[in-house]
Amino acid sequence: MVGAGEKPSAAANALPRLALRQGGGGTAAILQKLVAARSQDLRQAVIGKSADTRILSWSRGAEQLYGYSAREMVGQPMARLLPPERAGEIEVLMERLRRGESILEQETQRMRKDGRRVDISLTITAIRDGDGKLLSYAAIAHDISERKRAEAKLQAAERQYRLLFEKNPQPMWVVDPESRAFLDVNEAAMALYGYTREEFLAMKLDAIRSADEGQRLRDYFARLESGYSRAGIWRHQTKAGQPLVMEITRDIVPYHGREAMLVVAQDITERRRLETQLQHAQKLEAIGQLAGGVAHDFNNLLTVITGYGQMIFDRLGENDPARPQMAAVLTAAERATAMTRQLLTFSRRQEAEPRAVNLNQVIEANQAILGRLIGDHVQVVLRPALELAAIRADPGQIEQILFNLAINARDAMPQGGRLTIETGNVEFDAGSARAHLPLQPGRYAMLAVSDTGVGMDAATQKRIFEPYFTTKPQGRGTGLGLATVYGIVRKHEGHICVFSEPGRGATFKLYFPCQADGAGSREERKELLRGRETIFFVEDDAVLRQLCDATLRALGYRVFCAATGEEALELARAAGPIELLAADLILPGIPGSELAQKLRAQWPGMVVLFFSGFTETMAERNGGRLPESHFLQKPFTAQALARQIQRLLQSRRKPAPGLTD
Repeated sequence: MVGAGEKPSAAANALPRLALRQGGGGTAAILQKLVAARSQDLRQAVIGKSADTRILSWSRGAEQLYGYSAREMVGQPMARLLPPERAGEIEVLMERLRRGESILEQETQRMRKDGRRVDISLTITAIRDGDGKLLSYAAIAHDISERKRAEAKLQAAERQYRLLFEKNPQPMWVVDPESRAFLDVNEAAMALYGYTREEFLAMKLDAIRSADEGQRLRDYFARLESGYSRAGIWRHQTKAGQPLVMEITRDIVPYHGREAMLVVAQDITERRRLETQLQHAQKLEAIGQLAGGVAHDFNNLLTVITGYGQMIFDRLGENDPARPQMAAVLTAAERATAMTRQLLTFSRRQEAEPRAVNLNQVIEANQAILGRLIGDHVQVVLRPALELAAIRADPGQIEQILFNLAINARDAMPQGGRLTIETGNVEFDAGSARAHLPLQPGRYAMLAVSDTGVGMDAATQKRIFEPYFTTKPQGRGTGLGLATVYGIVRKHEGHICVFSEPGRGATFKLYFPCQADGAGSREERKELLRGRETIFFVEDDAVLRQLCDATLRALGYRVFCAATGEEALELARAAGPIELLAADLILPGIPGSELAQKLRAQWPGMVVLFFSGFTETMAERNGGRLPESHFLQKPFTAQALARQIQRLLQSRRKPAPGLTD
């Protein structure tokens, strides 16, 4: 028998060519010569068999391999050595020999005398007469059990590795340290980055890195050392161009006979975003405390300046040349006093007088002032919500918010435009509050101020609430207007967010907690009904997409989700009839309105529900909107979406005159 893992040599397998055809002495004589030639070689079992598969000769190697003596086996049918499930194997081999094949090779199993199975490598050589008729055949067998066991262990280890690698929830990949080419990648990485396995294996590591980190990546690989280590924080991007912040840990491991880098990546994008928000809030809080302290002390000085200044002014005659100069001093002091009030409001040190306030009433009472404040070149559009819930606030500070936002919008529209002020009732559940806004679950009154001005890029939006930060020309603004708005909103335990893009205007949305009155509408308490329709949900925010997908599926709907219009069109080819499309109006690539047009061309009866972070008016202007479509204002709860979808689908099944969205 051969040792574990050894393969039989070519010499051991070869039979004397002179034995292939009978030249004299008979078949038995030839087989006896074969057995005798190898009788001392215990590494191989040599067995001679007749054309009817009975054993004619049995070597010492066969005795050791199978445990039977020659006396026990000579004359016995070969089938005696076969496991039950291989009973038909002999007939298959014989058929091949009868068809003219001379040498057969295969790996198979046989049964030992003690009942154990043995894996063997089998070589069979036919012995024929001068006319080619099969007279008998010789079989040489080698024990390959150890090799098979080693292969099985290797395969088990490979399966375990694939399981741990493929099903690991953390993105993982294997990279060639020299070329930086991907050698392997797991499912979590494919799901996060959006590439297929084939696409990954055709790429280099550089393809998922941020473009500005190319030199850093090359420098890192140039000084690469063996061993496990933390490779730090890297900026990556998905196939769709979405930025990611990844924490990388790597190790140098053997991989198919060479060294490779095994990488475990952790997506910390959301954690970094929250850390940035916290740092920003802490910075604003620190600046607010500093500003409040300075403003408080400065107010004392201004009181003295204004008081004595007014006394001097009163003593000056009408024609005194110093009178205009002192008037200028008093005017400057008044402006400084107004600035300190803004600083105190921002730092939350200005004393407030909160009471029940209706935002609609505040807007209506100041409508005339707003018109004079922003000028005739800007059209003011009011969209108050019906039955708006009351909030507990200081009316004066709410007016200050309104005026500051209106002035900010006016300055963003130097050539004229439209200012839209809207209100609404919004409810946040625990999931939507955590996913989108730092708010407690509950009911809120929303104030939205939108303009059609120049808009802002992402970098500007990150800084607009910082004190003294302004994009206005020198002398046109103090940089305290939006900082003051931020301070007032936070003082009222609310939240403010901005939606803007360059050239598309801006929308500021403010949320104030409603007064607790213990009342909930009947619809809010109404249990959601189950559905069966097919719904397409298209939204580029992954957290919101997953939340709404889970909610709608739990209600029985057949849901297809996509992040872009292009992805939705691809899915639609195999989805079948679509009853309802719910899509953001402003999507990357194909906008929501164009997507709806394409799908409606295929399914004319499809209901369309648009939503947007912009107000309805701004969303229509920026993204377009189809006739006979419906609109839902962001942010919304998954339950609010489900209720709206339920109403629209019920209306589709049974038209109800007078039903509005």
